[in-house]
Amino acid sequence: MLLRYIFIILPFAALLLSMIIWGGVPTMIKLALTQMDVSSFIVLRFIISSILLLPVLGSITRKIKLISLPTWLAFAVTVAVMFYSQTWAIGAVSVSWYVVLFSITPALIAVFLRYKMSWKTILCVGLLGVSLFLFISTDRSDAQWSWLGLGAVFIGMLSWVIYSVLIKKLHVAFNDVQITALTCYIAAIVNIGIWVMQGAHSLLNLSFNAYKLSALTGILLPLAFFCYSFAMRRVPRFAIFGQYFEPVFGLVIAVIVLGRSLSILQYGLSGLILLEVALVTKTISNSPHE
Repeated sequence: MLLRYIFIILPFAALLLSMIIWGGVPTMIKLALTQMDVSSFIVLRFIISSILLLPVLGSITRKIKLISLPTWLAFAVTVAVMFYSQTWAIGAVSVSWYVVLFSITPALIAVFLRYKMSWKTILCVGLLGVSLFLFISTDRSDAQWSWLGLGAVFIGMLSWVIYSVLIKKLHVAFNDVQITALTCYIAAIVNIGIWVMQGAHSLLNLSFNAYKLSALTGILLPLAFFCYSFAMRRVPRFAIFGQYFEPVFGLVIAVIVLGRSLSILQYGLSGLILLEVALVTKTISNSPHE
């Protein structure tokens, strides 16, 4: 009986863990980009991730032919665009605005995966967006603004939607560890090329803090991607709309690590977001991918 409950709860716990990691990573990236350029950070980060996932390489190569070439090309381009645009955007705009704009993605993922939404679902999604905007907009600690940065956010947002859709296709042939490894391998290879074209800035003269932040994100992000893929396989509806937890966890982490405080309104909105995610997950109809 206990194993049964663990089996049921595990994918939900995995998704929440990935949201906690992603909630804290933008702050780590922003700190890292004050000490190194975007390409160097991405390359260093994914070299670390790829080394950790090298044991999976053999099992991946035996399954490559199971996925069509167009899907492989779409996945490679999506991963390359996703990481570069998102990392660049975090350095160009405030973390708060980055998260607010990114909150559109769960609804877009549901549309691309052809979930059927009733008027109740649409209403709940709208209320979720409003609640999230109010939650983030009450944090005035970072007012950085950039039109180019906002454009990069939208590119990163759309690439994340496509990545989430492609994961469902890769689930046919690959397990979640293999999908995570593929993501890291492709990101490392493509961004090494971008890094070389931009002059291949030395990775040997960075500060200890830059190495530390690169290593930390290089270790944590594969775990987050694994948990997300696992949740998308087992509880896709919750995995999609559970992404609204990310900004909540992000500010909670800021409270713990940086000593910021949440207002009474933010505490109330946090509870409202939890309720609205549950309502959306309950009211949305299954897609053909489930």
